[in-house]
Amino acid sequence: MEVEQKVAKKHIVNIVYGESIEIRGIVCALEYDENIAVFKLADNILTINGSEFDVKSIDVENGIAIVSGCVSSLEYAKSREKQGFFKRLMK
Repeated sequence: MEVEQKVAKKHIVNIVYGESIEIRGIVCALEYDENIAVFKLADNILTINGSEFDVKSIDVENGIAIVSGCVSSLEYAKSREKQGFFKRLMK
């Protein structure tokens, strides 16, 4: 919880010629392998699709991740807050 308070809500994504990507403003890494990298941001989930990914570094304290490989797409999704049964039922 402390880390989420330190990381600003804004984030920065730098892509260098589609071969590497630097993300600033991450809260944590949710998943990564050679074809996908998924990071939790303060208020979104960022999914990076591509190939030959190699996670060079993840610094959660400073909110920075660096991934090399061929980037083909970025996807944003709202992070899902846990809701109670009645709140989901009333939607």
